[in-house]
Amino acid sequence: MGKNPVIQKESDELVTKFLKKNVSLGIWNEKFNKRYQLLKGERRSKSIFQNE
Repeated sequence: MGKNPVIQKESDELVTKFLKKNVSLGIWNEKFNKRYQLLKGERRSKSIFQNE
């Protein structure tokens, strides 16, 4: 849980969209390599996912 509830809410929304396979994720969506993917929101939230 983050300290700022606004950023935490945005991060939760990014994760929900990602799990639903939504195409429009945040302002920046990039794969580091085949294994990791970074999502950034408009309010500085960041989420990193490990692909299987």
